[in-house]
Amino acid sequence: MNSPSPVIPTGSTVLVTGANGFIASHVADQFIKNGYKVRGTVRDIEKSSWLNAYFEKTYGKGHFELVSVPDMLAETAYDEVVKGVSAFIHTASIVSFDPDPNNVIPTAKESALVALKASYKEPSVKRFVLTSSSSTTLAANPETFMKMKGAIVTEDTWSPDAKELAWTPGPWGPEHGAFVYVASKVEQEQAVWKYHEENKSKRPDLVVNSGKKSLQCELLCFSVSDTNCHISPAQHEPGKES
Repeated sequence: MNSPSPVIPTGSTVLVTGANGFIASHVADQFIKNGYKVRGTVRDIEKSSWLNAYFEKTYGKGHFELVSVPDMLAETAYDEVVKGVSAFIHTASIVSFDPDPNNVIPTAKESALVALKASYKEPSVKRFVLTSSSSTTLAANPETFMKMKGAIVTEDTWSPDAKELAWTPGPWGPEHGAFVYVASKVEQEQAVWKYHEENKSKRPDLVVNSGKKSLQCELLCFSVSDTNCHISPAQHEPGKES
């Protein structure tokens, strides 16, 4: 965001969904810190009023606007709040470890598509970013996961087993919820890419998720090394020492 000529000019308005979430609130903070205005969506404005108070105290008035989107599965959920924004950062997600894939995966896919379709309909939106999970590139089975040490991860890398494991016929125990969660993220991302590939000729000016160079992660500790790959990708590129 320190680019001398950012593709989204400073001063533009950015829409951040689920703004009261941990990641989303930090995303909003960084945009404001770097000269952008943020419109943040939440289900209940009253319960999330602390966001207004925080950003006004930190940056002054006029930098942050809180708007209500009570149902992010509604077909027109974002049609009004997206008007006039230059970038759509979709961080809101239905996080569930329900072991039944039928209760999680279709909803995860649809929620992302509703957001993407709203971006397609609004001419001012030039960038759409879907935040997901690093687990979409890794094996869901622990034994297979440990064998992925040193694997090269690219934009075409998907979990090799998450969907198959998630849709294994029931009955399912509580532990099955982890497979379902990962599969929901995989299928959500794939649905977004599929829609964009099929419709991008209608909006050649709209960029959906910019690509990164290939990463090579040492799977010493999932929560630490995997996070570090996202924070300092250059340190994990093939041929570079960490």
